[in-house]
Amino acid sequence: MRCVAHFGQLMDTGTFNEFDFGTATNRIIYGQDKAPEIDVGRGLLAKIPIALYVGKHDTLVNTENSRWLHKMLYPNIVDYWEVDGGHIQFFLADDVTYWTERAMKLIKRFNPNQL
Repeated sequence: MRCVAHFGQLMDTGTFNEFDFGTATNRIIYGQDKAPEIDVGRGLLAKIPIALYVGKHDTLVNTENSRWLHKMLYPNIVDYWEVDGGHIQFFLADDVTYWTERAMKLIKRFNPNQL
């Protein structure tokens, strides 16, 4: 549930911050009143290539929010694709060949010796 709550916090604030536990707990965990912003240009996130696939008809995450995330992670995005479907389509669809073919290209690109 924390993941869903964190997602809501990100959308409410329009910023990319750590989970906000509230002032008192934030002081204990982060040493400050507010949850710190996540700097995607530093640390592990800056080193990981990210493929971002978005459902155009997603009722959980709309394309506007996905484009916002793309902008936040921009230097790391190696593939961005808006598919004609929703959130659950990525793992419950009858035919996912559109997905597997595109994903396999990325796997081959970033892990050529693993296949």
